[in-house]
Amino acid sequence: MKHLSKRLYSKFKNRAIKTLESDEFYEHFMKVVDSGVRFYGQKNEGIIKKIDETWVNALYEAIPSLDIIINKPRMVIEREEVIVPVELARKVGADSVKHLSTHTQYINKVDDDGSVIPSKIMNIYCEESFAIYENRFVMTLLQRVCGFVDQRYDNIMDALGEEFRSALKVEASFSDKGEKVDYNLSFNLHQGHDYFDSKKENIDVVQRIEHIRLMYNSFKRSEFYQKLMGCTLVKPPISRTNLMMKNPHFKKCYDLWNFLEKYHYPGFIIEKREIDEDFSDEYVSELNVMILFNYLIMKNNLETENNRPAEINKKKLRVVKPKFKKKNIGEKPSDDDTEQPELKETPEIKITQNFSGVKSREEMILSILFKFLREEQIINYIEKSLKLEVYKKETKENEKARKEELVQMILQKIFEEEVINVKQNA
Repeated sequence: MKHLSKRLYSKFKNRAIKTLESDEFYEHFMKVVDSGVRFYGQKNEGIIKKIDETWVNALYEAIPSLDIIINKPRMVIEREEVIVPVELARKVGADSVKHLSTHTQYINKVDDDGSVIPSKIMNIYCEESFAIYENRFVMTLLQRVCGFVDQRYDNIMDALGEEFRSALKVEASFSDKGEKVDYNLSFNLHQGHDYFDSKKENIDVVQRIEHIRLMYNSFKRSEFYQKLMGCTLVKPPISRTNLMMKNPHFKKCYDLWNFLEKYHYPGFIIEKREIDEDFSDEYVSELNVMILFNYLIMKNNLETENNRPAEINKKKLRVVKPKFKKKNIGEKPSDDDTEQPELKETPEIKITQNFSGVKSREEMILSILFKFLREEQIINYIEKSLKLEVYKKETKENEKARKEELVQMILQKIFEEEVINVKQNA
């Protein structure tokens, strides 16, 4: 059988993803996803169903004993006494004369010679019968076994084999250019197989079950069973008669009855095998591509004026390590599970050292600012500070002190603003 899904997956990797890797927005979006909070979890569960051979062996071992009982049944002579007209009497014996002597109403007349002529007389019929208690017990057992086997055979045909289930959970949260995205994916895969696809030992046991069904159904078609069909069924508790306990074949049937009384299982055993999926870098990258596809489909199908076009942020984004959780993948991660960015403490800038040399004190401070901060940022803050307060000329000492105070104020505002930006990006 051709693996069509694998072939299509190969095309997806070799053509679609490789084509996207050269796109500018693809590269930007992957960096945005990496900068957000991500959660991946996948659990694979293998379910193996095996036939419980306990009940199969119990039923199989009882077949020889049942075969002997049915083919060589024990019988009893049943005597039936019936009052019939004298002309229908088939045989008159001593018991018939005794009965007539106590029931004179059946005497029609007595002749002069002493001959008695009855109108009716008791006739005795003797017949062989299978309807002893032990045979009725075997008949009831056959009914129970056939129902027991048919029910479990149907269950096995419906459920036997190996099953595979896999559950994937992906959660991501990221933002870019004022657009926040919360992504949740829950995917469950279930694969079932027929019993013909399972292991050889299961097939052998199924063949034994089919043989058991054939044998017990043939017992129900026997002369023994047919003659007992109109008899009363045996109800538990079963009487422990001498024949039931001392005859090995009836004893085997008695043990099988007790086994059926205690066995209340479906007839097969379920074994579960759980495997936690490991996420390779390639697997994570492909899942992130699915986030991009879903984003593009939704984004470009929004028919609203408020849907602004996606832009590329040139700012370097911070990469956050994704979170992998192996168990309980259906649960959402708590606040403690998500990694929070570490904020560095703002260093306190103090100007205590006296500078000497060619450069003035102010020039040294500004050179330090230009070394660590962008030029436009420094100029912007200086212009804002100068607008807040008009600079007044004073003596050279006061002017120098004022410049130091102004530069110190600019430094403090710059670092405060940087702390606020870091917190907002987090």
